[in-house]
Amino acid sequence: MHAGKNVALISDAGTPALSIPARCSSSRRIVQASALFPFPGRARQWRPSRRRVPGRALFFCGFLPPGRSARRKALEGLDLPWPVILYEAPHRVLETLEDLAGRFGVAREVVIARELTKKFEDVARLPLGEARDWLLADSHRQQGEFVLVLAPGESRPAQTLEAERVLEALLGALAPSEAARLAARITGIPKRVLYRKALERAK
Repeated sequence: MHAGKNVALISDAGTPALSIPARCSSSRRIVQASALFPFPGRARQWRPSRRRVPGRALFFCGFLPPGRSARRKALEGLDLPWPVILYEAPHRVLETLEDLAGRFGVAREVVIARELTKKFEDVARLPLGEARDWLLADSHRQQGEFVLVLAPGESRPAQTLEAERVLEALLGALAPSEAARLAARITGIPKRVLYRKALERAK
């Protein structure tokens, strides 16, 4: 491949990138190739696509809750150090992308995959801040079945994760300020940091 040659990897056990997650040297070279084109199944009319997101592990979430409030609550637990895979319906994809941008920031990358393995497959990788405009630029882009792959976030220290779990438990019985004060005493995380998180959860 480094010499400019083409290589085909054929598997009878599913997509190798998922079934064999790049553990052998040959798989790693293929996954890291500059052009990777998967052809699923035997349907020759399917157009190949390639979009790689950093990270070897992944988190499959599936469909988020349809209601906006519940969806935003669900997103709070998805700031993970791995790619997050979501399914979405065409009539909700714009709202979901807006909520993703609001929760993770406009600079976080997302892969928008529409009609995967079908005749009108369309895949784009772009920052969340540009996702809405990309969809609205062509009415056909808002049709079909969607897979969204959110790029991984930064790993957070275990102490921070533990503080958030303690805060979540305390918020069930206490006001945000009191919950933040007690969580700070238990975990050592500054009260102002926990109070800000408590207010976000109360929205």
